[in-house]
Amino acid sequence: MIYDESQFMKAVLTCLFLLTVQSYDLIWHPHSGQELRYDLKIKADIGGKPFEFRSEVELKVKSVSPNGDYELGTQFKNGVTSFDGQEEKVEEEAEDVQRYNRRGEPLDASEDVEDATSELLGQVSDFVPPDKPVRMYQNWTKEIPARKGLELPAASATYTLVAAAKKDGRDVLRVDYSYAQKSGSNPVRAKGTFLLATEDNSIVSVEAKVENFSAGEGAPPAKATLSMVKKKS
Repeated sequence: MIYDESQFMKAVLTCLFLLTVQSYDLIWHPHSGQELRYDLKIKADIGGKPFEFRSEVELKVKSVSPNGDYELGTQFKNGVTSFDGQEEKVEEEAEDVQRYNRRGEPLDASEDVEDATSELLGQVSDFVPPDKPVRMYQNWTKEIPARKGLELPAASATYTLVAAAKKDGRDVLRVDYSYAQKSGSNPVRAKGTFLLATEDNSIVSVEAKVENFSAGEGAPPAKATLSMVKKKS
């Protein structure tokens, strides 16, 4: 067989063209009774001492409305914190059930949340899909209002669809993102990657690096890594 470089280049360019013109719907399509389980891990170096939080995260879809809104239960289990080699189990709380619109935004969000660290981690690791299908390398932005009661400034998160790939034998879409608070002496910033399962756009994994993360009141700003990976069925 004679190698034809021109034909090869045409094939490559055709593939690249198809990737750039094809549109992808990135909105999660849950079904009632669906359960997703993840391993969550957060690591940081606080004052030269290692900090780690580990937990299992269980998501249970209670119901799905015809318009795409859904009711989701979230529960953290088997939580453990470790600081400078000393481990402590985290008291398990009851399942938190909330309603969300089709983009995953809470419909009944409460302003009574008292834990700024949990709220911040939620912002840093939250995937908000675009309203409409997007093409490869297209980006979109989510504006996050300030939470004055928690002393969290306004922030923004920008997402970019960058690749179609495979993860453990399954087809996934890769979305890179960046998060940045808009004010403060040590604004939190993060960069990371989501992998979405193409069959329903559920999250397969999220990996992020965070700057100026605080593990709690009085803790100094630190660099941290966040990892949440779907458990194998």
